[in-house]
Amino acid sequence: MNPKNQKKLTDEQLALQLQNGNNTAMGELYLRYYMLVFNKCLSFTKNTDDASDLTQEIMIRVMERISS
Repeated sequence: MNPKNQKKLTDEQLALQLQNGNNTAMGELYLRYYMLVFNKCLSFTKNTDDASDLTQEIMIRVMERISS
């Protein structure tokens, strides 16, 4: 699917695409939520390196578990 078209899809539609093996859907979800998660982690840790590490871990776990 064209990346421009993915921007028009809902999160639920992207999750379904990801479950069906469309890895570009993961990229779009990542772009949508990375900064939101990062800023939340930063508010807890007050350290950008720690917040970045936590954000990466959270995003990986979400993508691994998106099918459940």
